[in-house]
Amino acid sequence: MKIQSSERIVYQRNPLAEVICQLRFADLGEITADKLQQFTSLMNDQGYTSYIPDTSVVLKQELMAKVMQGDFGTQPFEHKTTYRFQNQELGYSVSLERGFLALSCIAYTEWDDFAVRLKAAVKQFTQLFGSVALSRLGLRYRNVIEREELGLSGVPWHELISGFLLGPLVPNALMDGQMVDESRVGTFLSQTMMYLENSPVLLQSALLTSAVDKQVRALMIDADFFLEEEIDSQLLERDDAFDQQINALHADSGNLFRRGITERLLNALRTA
Repeated sequence: MKIQSSERIVYQRNPLAEVICQLRFADLGEITADKLQQFTSLMNDQGYTSYIPDTSVVLKQELMAKVMQGDFGTQPFEHKTTYRFQNQELGYSVSLERGFLALSCIAYTEWDDFAVRLKAAVKQFTQLFGSVALSRLGLRYRNVIEREELGLSGVPWHELISGFLLGPLVPNALMDGQMVDESRVGTFLSQTMMYLENSPVLLQSALLTSAVDKQVRALMIDADFFLEEEIDSQLLERDDAFDQQINALHADSGNLFRRGITERLLNALRTA
């Protein structure tokens, strides 16, 4: 299954809330203070000068079966720390944990900049921790369409968003000739897993309500493209192959978003 290709588009009014690329791998074990200090120094050199450790309690999946069988002598929880390095001025952050490395951006401008920063973070990681076998490579785009910000207040969603993302919000969904009253829709969340030619994608769309004004709604389009079972575990050792895979995920994400919006919304997003 394919997504129809489209020209590369630069949106002057970029609706992206966040872009995340995550690389998962086998548990590195404890990240020592020496390793952490070295990685922090490398991140500082890349402009990530704000450092935030975040410790959480997580479930040990390998012990869950014993607990389910009534073996309560085991301790199924452990503490894990995510080390987050931020470039607050540009909205970028690099997150490192025992099982993953991630780059995220909340002020995304263009793919070329994101890709350069991603490859730099990967290079710094492999320089310090050596080669790791990837178990997952994911690229996720979260777009939030706010009509008021685009001068489209009150425009029905079906004039802006393609029907496959709207569920019961499309005309005639419940009765022929009837438009669904948006104010009568409390919540809406659609989730679909699709297996495309290049990769699987977990696609979600949701109707969001402003916490400030309950009459203001937004539409989120959240697409997570990823490789798992079909991934080359030694992908990080092959720069050309890594570039090819991540660029393919990016191309599909752009094509899917373009298929998900109408010409009217496209024109609004392209106009500064």
